[in-house]
Amino acid sequence: MRKLILLLSCSAAFLSPSVEAETPPIRLAGSDTLGAKLVPNWIEAYRLVHPEFEFTVSAEGTSTGFTALAEERCDIAMASRRIKPSENSRHLEKRGQPISSHLVALSPLALIVHETNPVTDLSLEQVRKIYAGRIKNWKDVGGPDLPISTYSRNTSSGSYLTFRNLVMRDSDFSPDLQKLAG
Repeated sequence: MRKLILLLSCSAAFLSPSVEAETPPIRLAGSDTLGAKLVPNWIEAYRLVHPEFEFTVSAEGTSTGFTALAEERCDIAMASRRIKPSENSRHLEKRGQPISSHLVALSPLALIVHETNPVTDLSLEQVRKIYAGRIKNWKDVGGPDLPISTYSRNTSSGSYLTFRNLVMRDSDFSPDLQKLAG
């Protein structure tokens, strides 16, 4: 089992410079929020100084990263939310140690409406009702008489779970919610 020292900052990821010959690639899996741009940029910057390191990045959602880490299919799990107690317990059971977590960036959640929509301010309760399907028309929140279409990240995304926990709380999403890949 390889041991890596991982020091993370907001501008680059730096790994211990001592490397054995033909070191296998460092495998990262999980959050597509991190894995789409930020981590690849860190890897590119790191490899300018340490070209001997190779990396693979699989960005398919936070939950997939924790699963891959527990199953030893990755070395570093990328997450855009806190680890669930059940995920940490699974890792502890399979690997004999808890997951060590390091905050490397903050990612805001944003709600976006079309630029021609005059609605500029929604309460948390209105957003919850929109995503629960209890408000389905913009006229009910001060907008035009048009249907509201709701979109979300896929269910394995940490952003999806964060939105569910912070906004939806105990409410269920509308069955009309459109989940986007990636």
